[in-house]
Amino acid sequence: MEIKIKGRPKKEDNKVKPTHYSVWVTAQERKLLDIEIEKSNLSASQFFVVLALNSPIKRPKKKSLPQIVADKITHLEKLSGLLSLS
Repeated sequence: MEIKIKGRPKKEDNKVKPTHYSVWVTAQERKLLDIEIEKSNLSASQFFVVLALNSPIKRPKKKSLPQIVADKITHLEKLSGLLSLS
């Protein structure tokens, strides 16, 4: 009589998970990123989140924006100043 094993079959141990960021970089850049990720002792997703949070966000200058958008920003800044006083 055969014994049937219930449940899902075991996965192969030698299977390597694909790195999702490899789509955007070359093989050489990927090796450098892997080295930096190993040095940080974080997972790849945590590494990229920390990298994004540590980089400053630059606001565009009002002169480079369309006039309507620049006017709206000016009005909102004035309103926020008035609301902070009340």
